Amino acid sequence: MGYFREDKGIEEILYALHALRRRGLNLSYRIAGEPQAQFVAQASYKARIESLVETLGLQSVVQIDDRYLSLAEQAACIQQAHLGIFCYQDPSHASSGTIPLVMAVGRPVLCTPFEYASVKAEEGDGVFLSGGFGHSAIASAIESLTSISGYPSITRAIYNRTRPWTWPTVGKVFEELYLNIDLRKSLATPGLGDVLRPRRILESW
Repeated sequence: MGYFREDKGIEEILYALHALRRRGLNLSYRIAGEPQAQFVAQASYKARIESLVETLGLQSVVQIDDRYLSLAEQAACIQQAHLGIFCYQDPSHASSGTIPLVMAVGRPVLCTPFEYASVKAEEGDGVFLSGGFGHSAIASAIESLTSISGYPSITRAIYNRTRPWTWPTVGKVFEELYLNIDLRKSLATPGLGDVLRPRRILESW
């Protein structure tokens, strides 16, 4: 999910799926997102991906939903899947908004070993790393995950792990931090407590 950017390695995923299909695995892959209008290259990249799907004969395997999905639609899409896959090709890639979303819905993610994914894999359950950035490593990782045992237990562990990531919990942390800083300022500055009186914030998170 997200936008059609060339650094996401979608081609490598398609080549991996092609190899796995030839090995007899029955898989499906959904790409959800749209090109950003201000970046012309994204539209041409999407066209190349669509062409590659046809070239590899993956029309029955790959579904491209080229529109912006609402949060509810994103959650439904994730729940229908067994796994989210993120194959960024830049080893130094250090952020992702979608990986936490997939995990927060209780699904594991398979990633190439870029920086952000590697850090999340070290922190706890739910992030599986391929052995490299190419399609062969990705195919091997997908194949190994198709036979993983205890999938329901894994999804529960991921869901529980991500509860502190939800906005109400994050908002509470910020509220407590604010109140602690506010109190210290009040104690350190005579009369400041009347100006910076502790109050509840972030009620809308």
